[in-house]
Amino acid sequence: MSRKGLGNNEILALLVLGIIYGIGYVISVIFSFIAEAIEKFSKMVKNAVDQVNLFFLRYWDNGVIPVALIILLFIIICVIVLIVALKIKKQKKIRIEEDLRQKKILEEQEQMEREELALREYIKEQEILREKEAETLRKKIGRVRVSDDIQDYVISRRDYARGNEKEAIYRKRFMLDLLKVFGNKCAICGRSDNGFDLDHFIIPKNYGGNFVLMHKDGYLVNNAVPLCQTCNRSKSDESYEEIFASEEELYEVLKKNKKMTVMINDDEDFCETIKSL
Repeated sequence: MSRKGLGNNEILALLVLGIIYGIGYVISVIFSFIAEAIEKFSKMVKNAVDQVNLFFLRYWDNGVIPVALIILLFIIICVIVLIVALKIKKQKKIRIEEDLRQKKILEEQEQMEREELALREYIKEQEILREKEAETLRKKIGRVRVSDDIQDYVISRRDYARGNEKEAIYRKRFMLDLLKVFGNKCAICGRSDNGFDLDHFIIPKNYGGNFVLMHKDGYLVNNAVPLCQTCNRSKSDESYEEIFASEEELYEVLKKNKKMTVMINDDEDFCETIKSL
């Protein structure tokens, strides 16, 4: 009778059992090592705790630890008090700085309001002053202004003709005087380098204006101004009030015109000649 060998299944089962046994053995060795390590560590901890207890009991009995704890507690309290004091001081400083900032803002706002009020008052004063100056100037213009109503003057058919006898006599007698009164300058632009010609000032020529007008009240009125060639061409049909840039310039020209009117009426021979034509 022959002996049969192990089959594959039996070999595999034996191999698995061997592996399980090996793993179990390794785990038991590891746990044994861990248990021994824990036991040694526990002993070390117990010894350390015992030493600390002995140290604590030894120094507690002679009062060192209570004193140390009291000192430590005092230090902690001092540190806490110092931290709180510093925090309070910091908050107080912040409040003071904020109060100063708010005060500065209020002062700046008040200063701005004062400056704005002062500026408004200044502007108002300047407006009042300008109005007074304008009113004064209007009164001055009123004193030197002559009537621009043709109904106030004696005008004949011959007065509409340019270069008539009245204008010729005026040029001959008062041309140089007129230029002298106006400083040898154009009445509009003030230039003296562009030639001169006489222009009708108050009453235009197409309304019967001569260089000299005869008022219904019997006196003569100057109606001529010196203009340079450029201003004479550009003046066109504008009225005498429109050709000047400002009332100040108009006043100065009216004042010179009045001076010429006085000069004309002081010349009795000239007045008799004009009135006789």
